[in-house]
Amino acid sequence: MKSVGLLVCAALVGAVTAANGNCFDVKEAFWQSQIVPDVVESPPSCFLTVLFPIWGSLLTPGQCMMPMQVQREPTVTWRAEKDALYTLVMTDPDVPSRIDQSLADVRHWWVVNIKGGNSRNGQTVFKWLGSAPDKNTGCHRYVFLLFKQSSEIKIDTYVGTDTTTDQNLRLFTKIKDLQEEYGLELKCGNFYRAGYDKTTDKLREQIGIPTLEVPYNLGNCSCVKCLN
Repeated sequence: MKSVGLLVCAALVGAVTAANGNCFDVKEAFWQSQIVPDVVESPPSCFLTVLFPIWGSLLTPGQCMMPMQVQREPTVTWRAEKDALYTLVMTDPDVPSRIDQSLADVRHWWVVNIKGGNSRNGQTVFKWLGSAPDKNTGCHRYVFLLFKQSSEIKIDTYVGTDTTTDQNLRLFTKIKDLQEEYGLELKCGNFYRAGYDKTTDKLREQIGIPTLEVPYNLGNCSCVKCLN
């Protein structure tokens, strides 16, 4: 059964890669989407596998997702080095929007001291927080970044507390500063794009995020291909 599962997985990856062409070129995707240099100084060297339970397919870099599809924590996997520890972050650098990043970066997820190649094998600092962009703020980039740690990270302040609705703990943290503070080496990455839709107001109310009105209108997120 295990071998069959691996064959199915390999076939799925091959089919998605063939269908999307350069969508799996994560380096090029990070450059084209300007995640480099907005979020990190250089692109990751490998593709990070992200699977959302509601979506049911592998996330390709730059894919457009509806907010409702990304409310549940995804499974994230990678090829791990022996005895290595990893940090996984998912961040939104476009808060409140891509032309006004005054509240960025917002960490939607933060897991440290991960052993092996699965996000479930670590210490969660910030629980998963799904996407719920404000109206008229255009497309937001939601970026998954996997870092190799230089040593175990001690973060006792927030661990074990519910930081889901306390937004002040998640704001104003540049990933570049996080890298420098903890000696993190970028390994793998992925990202999706999402914007406001008719479900977002309800999602924000459920999560407990106040609505922010902006003095401009960038429209909604329009996604017709892998990279725009």
